[in-house]
Amino acid sequence: TPAGVGAQEEAGKTRTVKPEEVKTWTQSIDGKEWSMRLATPSYEGDTGLFRLSSAYVLPKGKAAFSLFRDNYDRDPKGIDYSEHGLNVGYGATDQLELFGHIGVQHRTKAHYLFQPGFWNEAPFINSGWETGFGDIRIGAKYKILDDYRGGPVGLAIKGKVKFGTADEQKGLGTGSTAFGVDLVL
Repeated sequence: TPAGVGAQEEAGKTRTVKPEEVKTWTQSIDGKEWSMRLATPSYEGDTGLFRLSSAYVLPKGKAAFSLFRDNYDRDPKGIDYSEHGLNVGYGATDQLELFGHIGVQHRTKAHYLFQPGFWNEAPFINSGWETGFGDIRIGAKYKILDDYRGGPVGLAIKGKVKFGTADEQKGLGTGSTAFGVDLVL
């Protein structure tokens, strides 16, 4: 076996790797090393996983980004909606994270334009195929409690703004600005 993995034989001797010798993704907090998952941006750009925000923030001065493609199939109208974008996050302090989400390209294809009704995220779809720039979202997340620093749980508050930069005439967005606040556990 490779060095440092499992038991290893050296000149007839067996050596067992100790747990403290195995390194995963770690972060030093107040002088103590903690094993933790990767600090990846969620769909909105704050630290999390896929569409789920976590109560953790990036350490001061650290950044994270991701490129993505998201696809939805929605009724009515048999809508196929795709978004290609960029998410970024930045640790402004050890408790405050700034983040953003840019929809670089939105695509809509409506299979059944004759159906009544609309999808809330893109209510003005009125042609079979459209493509263009998407919405921009920015926000901040403040860590209130940190279970790594002795808190009973991780808890954060997140505020966000969506700017309606997607073309509502093409059915790529609402064309409206929206606000939101989340309490993240």
